[in-house]
Amino acid sequence: MHALNDFSEELNLTDLAMLRLGNGCNLELFETRPVTENGETNISQYGISHFSVYMDDIRQAGESLQQHVALMFAGPTDCFAQEEGIGNQTWFCRTPFGLLIELITRR
Repeated sequence: MHALNDFSEELNLTDLAMLRLGNGCNLELFETRPVTENGETNISQYGISHFSVYMDDIRQAGESLQQHVALMFAGPTDCFAQEEGIGNQTWFCRTPFGLLIELITRR
């Protein structure tokens, strides 16, 4: 996952749960090992590490974020696990103030 979102290379995803909240937001919970504290926001840290935004045009959104100085990681890439499907893609970026944002499109 390092190339997709800059998560530490030694990071292992040990558990995952997706909570569907009616017709609104979904909450995805990760458990990872080891916990890393490298100064950058990542999913191995305790607390809220990133948020995801669904959109129709993931490429346009990524290009717009890049123009506003966000660091775009490898992508867009095909979704996996619960979000897998033809045309479903994800793309991570890091804002200038260190927050990770995950862009998602679902077809």
